[in-house]
Amino acid sequence: MREPNVHKHATPFHASLHSHASLESNENMVIYHRGAAFKAAVSREGAAYIATASILEEDGHTTSLGELGAFANEESAYCFAVACATAFIDGDTPPVPPLLSADH
Repeated sequence: MREPNVHKHATPFHASLHSHASLESNENMVIYHRGAAFKAAVSREGAAYIATASILEEDGHTTSLGELGAFANEESAYCFAVACATAFIDGDTPPVPPLLSADH
């Protein structure tokens, strides 16, 4: 899988993940993969971090991929959201999450 391009102050995707700051600032970051734009996000539900992603359509509409899985840490959830979004864009089967939600 090719690494997606990031459009936010020309910061490479991998560098933004490994910073010491919270990933909350990445929720507004638009990531480009093969010409398609998407946003990955993480929310907190109890002790779990929930991965979500949205594909940004050219006509201004957004396609939400929904809750993608629950994770023990924020970085894992964010990376999984990116992997799911790029798989969706490529037409590939999405990766399997470790848990479907914090309640299951």
